[in-house]
Amino acid sequence: RYPLIVDPAFLRNYCIWIHVNFFGIGDVDSLPSPQELRCFVYSKIRESLESSRPELVPKNGEDIRDLFSSHVDRIKNTILFGIPEDSPEWNLKLGEIIYDLQNSDDEYVAALLEKLRNTGLRIVIVLDNSDQQGEDFQERVFLLAQKLALDHKALCIVSLREERFFSAFRPRAFSRTSIK
Repeated sequence: RYPLIVDPAFLRNYCIWIHVNFFGIGDVDSLPSPQELRCFVYSKIRESLESSRPELVPKNGEDIRDLFSSHVDRIKNTILFGIPEDSPEWNLKLGEIIYDLQNSDDEYVAALLEKLRNTGLRIVIVLDNSDQQGEDFQERVFLLAQKLALDHKALCIVSLREERFFSAFRPRAFSRTSIK
């Protein structure tokens, strides 16, 4: 409701609003591992950014190389150390590295969110419909939300129905003070 009706102009000017809907994960018969859940969420964040704010995502090779410029600065002293920057070997190796980074949802999303944050936009990630799954699933989503908030300096909202929140509000994930 907020991004569509209450104040969409405010959000568009000052925030990156990312909505991850867990209906897309389907019925979860077996609990996905934290890594599977993380992969799902990062792929949905990437899809959301590319579809809702295409003007902010890289459009060409130069933009993608710019997105990963901090990575390139770090690897100059490791993987690319000793290779002349104007050599074909440098370009080939750098191209392979950038290609791998660009194809990794978590690396791409992390770099893009950092770039957007550095322009003054605030990151808001809404994790919706986790309450349609079991309590263990909700616990994993809650813990992932904490990690996303810390890693990306984002406001994370986990939507839960009242009855799910109150049933889960006991000595478990919702009362933890530290993140593993």
